[in-house]
Amino acid sequence: MEDKKKKKRTKRSKHKYPGLVKGCYSKIKQEFFDIDYVNELTEDEKKWLNDFMNGDLGANTKDNPVFEEYKEKQKCWKKNNDRNNDVYSIMRATGRLADATIRSDSFVDYEDDLIDYIDEGLAISKLTEES
Repeated sequence: MEDKKKKKRTKRSKHKYPGLVKGCYSKIKQEFFDIDYVNELTEDEKKWLNDFMNGDLGANTKDNPVFEEYKEKQKCWKKNNDRNNDVYSIMRATGRLADATIRSDSFVDYEDDLIDYIDEGLAISKLTEES
């Protein structure tokens, strides 16, 4: 019996237009994916946008009709390289970025503390002047 190997299906191979599906990109690239009008496009427009996103966001310029000139391909590769080397994006994608939101329960009102400090200082200075 001949041992036939089946090709493993990837996320990208399950979709007709993988360039238009956010989940088909790495977590770093998903932050730059902002297309919410895909359902309103015609098939030709979807094909072109798919090719564009594969090249621009995915840096897949091989046999891509949108990016035929070498300079255009270089721009895509540079943007991809910059995204992959961005420390902030890497930290967010891997979940190692600390939550920078201000919580109301941990909020310190420095203005009120400063006013209290000044009032105490004025009260002490008045006490020393009176004595």
